[in-house]
Amino acid sequence: MPSETGRRIFLAIGVSRCQHLSREEQLPGVGDDVRTVRNLFTGFGYAPVLEGIGDYGSANDIREKVRRWMADVEPGEEDVVVLYFAGHGHAPDRDRHHLCCWDTREETPAATAPATEDLVRILCEGRLRRLLLVLDTCAAWSPGCRLPEAGRGVRPPMVRVWTNVADRRDVVALAKELAPLFGDVVDLPVGNGPRAHDASPYLTSEEVGRAVAAALAY
Repeated sequence: MPSETGRRIFLAIGVSRCQHLSREEQLPGVGDDVRTVRNLFTGFGYAPVLEGIGDYGSANDIREKVRRWMADVEPGEEDVVVLYFAGHGHAPDRDRHHLCCWDTREETPAATAPATEDLVRILCEGRLRRLLLVLDTCAAWSPGCRLPEAGRGVRPPMVRVWTNVADRRDVVALAKELAPLFGDVVDLPVGNGPRAHDASPYLTSEEVGRAVAAALAY
């Protein structure tokens, strides 16, 4: 539930190009996806920060920029942060989920791709208690994507995680679907039906996930 007194912050990381992937595997639509989701959240009163952070950035660049921003801005208990990542994801052997960057090599993900759970931990090292993570990647469904555990270990009931339910086997085609669909889904009434007079005006992350899954038929 958004805070009535805290700041609303939107942080997007979009990676459209990876140095070690073929031309066919690049994701030229990522910029449009980031703009679509950014416009959605700015319409809700969220302020975008660190824009362009994913462009040609290494794993260390992204980790360090997020860490330095957190140390400088110091989000508090009343603030709400939305982190949206659009690009390739990688979960080798269904192990930890990694976010692919400009210089990522699939054979060395620990060194060249930030682990998704590590970004969650960086964001939650301070006093931040309200985080929504939206992953527009492949392999976000992987059992190795230990995001709920990362959230519970840092801020037990207060980190909400929602991920793209699709496996981007056809990454270029599916990349066009989630961002515009996400805007449609958050306008749905709770439970996909008329709201009761005493119902919460806010959708839960679980309701959004179910609606996206139904719309994509995955």
